[in-house]
Amino acid sequence: GHHITIIDNFSTGKLENLKNKKIKLLKKDICENLDAIFKKEKFSAVFHLAGLPLIQLSIENPEETAKASVNGTLHLLETCLKFGVKKFIHISSSAVYGNSPMNEEANPNPLSPYGIQKLTGEQYCQFFANVHGLETVIFRAFSVYGPRQIPNSSYGVIPRFIQSVENGQEIIINGDGTQTRDFIYVSDVVEALVVTASK
Repeated sequence: GHHITIIDNFSTGKLENLKNKKIKLLKKDICENLDAIFKKEKFSAVFHLAGLPLIQLSIENPEETAKASVNGTLHLLETCLKFGVKKFIHISSSAVYGNSPMNEEANPNPLSPYGIQKLTGEQYCQFFANVHGLETVIFRAFSVYGPRQIPNSSYGVIPRFIQSVENGQEIIINGDGTQTRDFIYVSDVVEALVVTASK
C-alpha cells in the first residue's frame, strides 16, 4: 500500500534486480539536488542505504567514499528536514566497531575510513534528531547476505561459499577457523526496516 521511489546512481548493483512495476526508479546521485523529487513525492520516510561498502576502497580513496557515506548522508538529512519527512532510517555498519567486541555495549572504534564515515553519518543523524527534531533511526547491519548478492565482492562471502560448493571447489576461510562473524539474511533486514518505518 506504500508508494516507493528509489534513488540510485548504480555505481554498484544491477538495474535488473528492480523489476517491480510499482516502484518508481530514478537514476540519480544522492549528492545532487533532490528538491524537485522530494517536493513532488512528499515522502513520509526515507531509508538511506547508499554508500560504497568497500573497506579497501575507502582506504585507497577516502575522499571518494566519503561523498556517499558522509556528504550524501548530510545532504539527505537536510533535504528531509526541508520537506517535512517524518522519519529518516539510516543503515550504518559493523565497521564502526573496528576490531572491538561487537555487541550492543561496545564502544565504536573504527579502523578504516569506511567505518569512520559510517560513524560520522550516525552522528549527523543524532545531531538532526537532537537539534532539529527529525526522527532518525540507525541500524548497524552485520554482513547482510541473500539472493542476487555479488559473489566476487569483498563482502560476498556467503555467495562465494555457495558458488564454490556448486563448482566442486574448496571453500577458503581466512584465519585459523576459530574466528566468529555475524550474518543476517536480507529479508530479516527488510522486515525490520518496514516495521521501523510503520511505527
